[in-house]
Amino acid sequence: MLAGTAVKQRSQDHGWILPVVAQIVIFLSQVVVADARAETHEGLLAYVQGHYEDASRLLRPQAGGGDVDAQFLMARIAELGLAGHADDHAAAVWYLMAARGGDPAAQLSIGLMYAEGRGVHWDFLEAYVWLSRAMVGLPAGGGREEAAEMRSSVRAVLRPEELHSAEGRLLPSTLVTPGASRGRG
Repeated sequence: MLAGTAVKQRSQDHGWILPVVAQIVIFLSQVVVADARAETHEGLLAYVQGHYEDASRLLRPQAGGGDVDAQFLMARIAELGLAGHADDHAAAVWYLMAARGGDPAAQLSIGLMYAEGRGVHWDFLEAYVWLSRAMVGLPAGGGREEAAEMRSSVRAVLRPEELHSAEGRLLPSTLVTPGASRGRG
């Protein structure tokens, strides 16, 4: 009987460990997230100030980690050659990552790239899908008209079965993407 009481007492003595460890883990994860946000902020600041090489260096880790804003900026830097030479392929890779993350401006950009065959192979079906998604997420006047105009042009060259396939990919469940309500003008 005494041995059972001692075991029960020990478990009660150490019952505080798990909540403390959980609090430490939560705190450390918040520090890491805050640090990543600070670097994204520093990268954005460098971008706005025209220090594109610094912006690229600061944004790359966050973009690679899934930050759609950093991905979009990396795409712009690559597309416009702001940190060296223009690279449509690299821009398309970054835009596609941000588009998949729900960024409507990136969806417009990758849709245009597919429609024009810049940085990616020409693919009017992919262009139609991304331009359609951009139209849903972009605010009026924020590129939505450009997306609608290009989508109309792309739609005209799609065969009926391709259009059916594209429309199938645009069912409401496929349009719900993280961050889809965000938009850049």
